[in-house]
Amino acid sequence: MNGKAEVTYRKIEITRKTRIMASERLRKWDMYGNFMTVYYSTFIVGLSIWNFKTNNQAASVFLLISSTVLAILTLWVNSQRFGERSNSFKHHYIELARLSASVQGLPDDCANAELSSIEDTYLLLLGAVENHKECDYLRALRAFNSNSGCEKFSQPLTCRQKADLFISTVKELVLVLSLLVLPVILVLRVL
Repeated sequence: MNGKAEVTYRKIEITRKTRIMASERLRKWDMYGNFMTVYYSTFIVGLSIWNFKTNNQAASVFLLISSTVLAILTLWVNSQRFGERSNSFKHHYIELARLSASVQGLPDDCANAELSSIEDTYLLLLGAVENHKECDYLRALRAFNSNSGCEKFSQPLTCRQKADLFISTVKELVLVLSLLVLPVILVLRVL
C-alpha cells in the first residue's frame, strides 16, 4: 500500500472500530432500558400486592407517583431507539469493513482516481449514520493499543483522554447502580 492508501486505510479502520464501540454502547443501553422497565414494573406490582393487603395510604400515593414516573420513563427510553441505532451502527461498520478491504486490495501503484472513489464512498457512509460519541472513539483507541498486530493504529491515550474515559465509565456505573437501588431506598422511606 502506498502512503496515501495507508492513511485512508487507517482512517477507515479507526472509524470502523469506533462504530463497533458505539454499537456495543447503544446495545448495552437498550438492554439496560429493557431490564429497568421490567425491574421497576415488577417492583411496583409487588408493592401493589403488598399494599392491597395492608392498605397503607402513603404507599398508595407512592405507587401512583411511581407508576406515572415509570410510564414517562418507559416512553423516554423507547423514544431513544437504542436498539435501532445500534443496528444502524452495525450496518455502518460492516460497510466500512468492505471499504477497508477494497483499500487493502489496491495495488501499490494504484491510480489516485481509485483512492478518491474510495474516499468519496467513505464520506458518503459517514453522512449516512449519526456520529459516535467521544467515549466510543477513546474506547476504540484503547482497544487498538491493547491488541498486538495493530501497531499502525496505535495512538497512546493522553492523560486527559484516559481521565475522560474513566469518568464516562464511572458515570455509567453510578447511573445504573443508582437506578437499581433507588426504588428500595424510596420504599424504605415511605414505609
